[in-house]
Amino acid sequence: MPPRLGKYRTKRLHEMFCWITLGFTLLTIVFIAYVSFHGRFVVKPVPRVSVKKGEEKREKQSQTGPKQVVKEPIKVIGEIMVVIDGLNFRSSPERASDNVISVLRKGVKLKVVSKIEGWYKVVTPDGKRGYVSAHPRYVRILKMKQ
Repeated sequence: MPPRLGKYRTKRLHEMFCWITLGFTLLTIVFIAYVSFHGRFVVKPVPRVSVKKGEEKREKQSQTGPKQVVKEPIKVIGEIMVVIDGLNFRSSPERASDNVISVLRKGVKLKVVSKIEGWYKVVTPDGKRGYVSAHPRYVRILKMKQ
């Protein structure tokens, strides 16, 4: 026959068991919350703008009058054509979901301004500037200066 425990030891063992059970329950809840919400609520950093620079620009604009848009001439080095329907037209030469300006249709001809590590800096027929992938799966070179 096993030895009998006193009332005090039985009560202590019961309390210990309750605390251990509570700990495991809390760990399980935290783990489930982490797994289900991981990556959904990522806070993206906001670019900081200096107040002094903005004030200087406003002063210069007020002195020179209304703002005039002057387009600088573009040095075109080639021409490409989109060969898939739905090519992403991006604001910067990187694969990120937040830099897609629009989606280009198959057959659109683009003027190439420069090539940067697997990306073409291009100008669309309506004058928008941006980047497209230089992979031959997406675009075909029509003309290109060496």
